[in-house]
Amino acid sequence: AMAGSKPLMLTPATGDGVHTWYKNGSQVRPDRWVQLLEATQAYLNRPIAYVEPFNEPDYGPWDQGTPANLYDILGLLQNSPHFAGTVFGGASVLNSDSARHWYDAIKSRVTLGTTHQLGGSANSYVNFITYVKANGDIPHNPELHSLAEAIYGAEYGLGGGIWWGAVELPRGKFVRACKGKRLGYAENR
Repeated sequence: AMAGSKPLMLTPATGDGVHTWYKNGSQVRPDRWVQLLEATQAYLNRPIAYVEPFNEPDYGPWDQGTPANLYDILGLLQNSPHFAGTVFGGASVLNSDSARHWYDAIKSRVTLGTTHQLGGSANSYVNFITYVKANGDIPHNPELHSLAEAIYGAEYGLGGGIWWGAVELPRGKFVRACKGKRLGYAENR
């Protein structure tokens, strides 16, 4: 409600893992995954700016599926009338070291190459941003956990980001101070 009529980002994720209804044994059922997203969009009855079907699929206990599952889900979403005009992204891995592996499997079906950096190196985070740009897509971080992710992203061409959790005072001060422009930069990865 606080967002008003602005389009939303839709990313299903749960710390409890994937419910068995969305699976056939150990395999994800893309058709049911898409049914969930369509039902959510219908319930919200609001424009969806972009959909990211997997969040942190590289985190084993959640068992969201494989890069091939994500590719299939994205294909179904692209043909869904519920998401006409919606931008697709993925796979927003937890560990930036595995971002390229997931992105390479789905890049023909996404506009946004996504990751965040709860694990992995600063080098892999920066390299992923430049790799996505080189492929003609938009690097995006839908879970900025630290100012470092935002600052590296701004330096290397991150196309957008969303703060994870509360937008605390340092985050707000940074955004207000820089307004998208470099304040000064030196790095120690």
